[in-house]
Amino acid sequence: MRKGTSLKLLISVVVTLLFITFNFGARYFANSSTRTHSDSDKSHIVKIPNREASLSVPYLEAINRFWHVGGSTEIRNTELIRLTKKGKTNDHGIVISNGIGDNTMNNLEIIVEFRISPTNGRVIDSRKQHVMGDGMAIVITPDKDFITQDLHSSYARKQYELNSGGIFAGNTEMMGFPANLPGMALIIDTYQNLPHSRKITPFMDAILNVSPSTQSYDIDSDGIYTSARKLNDKDLRLKQSIIRGDQTRLRIIYLESIKFLKVDIQYDQEGSFWIELFQQEDIIIPKNPKNGQRFIGIGALTGDYSETVDIFDISTSEFHWKDIDETNEDSLLFAKEIDKYFIAEYEDRVALERDDFQKWKMLKSQPKYLKIGKNTTEALKTKKISFVSILIVFCILSTIIYVASVYIRVSLKHAKRLKRNILP
Repeated sequence: MRKGTSLKLLISVVVTLLFITFNFGARYFANSSTRTHSDSDKSHIVKIPNREASLSVPYLEAINRFWHVGGSTEIRNTELIRLTKKGKTNDHGIVISNGIGDNTMNNLEIIVEFRISPTNGRVIDSRKQHVMGDGMAIVITPDKDFITQDLHSSYARKQYELNSGGIFAGNTEMMGFPANLPGMALIIDTYQNLPHSRKITPFMDAILNVSPSTQSYDIDSDGIYTSARKLNDKDLRLKQSIIRGDQTRLRIIYLESIKFLKVDIQYDQEGSFWIELFQQEDIIIPKNPKNGQRFIGIGALTGDYSETVDIFDISTSEFHWKDIDETNEDSLLFAKEIDKYFIAEYEDRVALERDDFQKWKMLKSQPKYLKIGKNTTEALKTKKISFVSILIVFCILSTIIYVASVYIRVSLKHAKRLKRNILP
């Protein structure tokens, strides 16, 4: 009995030790796999605010240092920046960064908070139809001199047009900006100029002008006959709340490193959710040829009808590679880092074409349900790999236990035989 009890006790101890070893080993492998996965998915891209290309209350300090103001713009230091107002027809107002500070921006995000209203007050009767116009524009442009030049004389206007590559001097048809201003423009149109155009206001167009001498925006046709490159395939219909006095936010993400542009909108009634309006590939927004700068501008225009356009905030940030020199930000590695960052921050994905580094492209943002399905599939794959690893370890440990138990039984039998042979 004692020998049988000792054998069982020994086997129990061995099994217990092997079980503890297996349990800790499985946890270690699982944690190690998780750490490796999270480390590899962590992006080294950081978003750094650019205060010199931003505007927030109080406005006057930043306006005086970093911005130009044009037209009939009103600055209410602790409230808002009013570009146009109801009752004042054939008018315009603009603000544009002046080039002082950091305007050399390659990979950036701009968020503009604004309000378009058919009245000068905040209480609006939604049941009443308001005729209003003309709209507003947000631009990223290589030129700002149109606002600083003295263009009163015909000679001055002619000289400016010659020196600027043909920019229309004194023109405000692109919602306060020259109709052929180079760069990218988001134009929010609130008035239908062409009666039979099928345009339903409000809507937005995105255009890219790289040749002021041959390209321009056409306000009379609501942008239909615009000769500049149109970035949106179809009219971008906007909700009626945008012209009913609701505060709205537009987000522009431009990544020069991979030639990508993405525009989202956030309606006040929708909460904090961003809705994608469009994204476009192979986009290069022109830089100032002398200093490599890009200037951010916001303008508004009234015609025969008027409206109030208020700006509350302009937040500009830049994407940089943490602790890495900016000269490396046009590489494939940087594009991969942007990929990781977008997955984490924007739920988008950069598709990298490894066979042609010059044609890195951005795929369209995946709908939420597709993203969930993708994450679920990846999670199942990870679980499957973990299960196989645990199964292999279990088989190895089971084999060890079996061999150990056989060895113990054989040793004990051998010891019994020796003892019998020794005893008389």
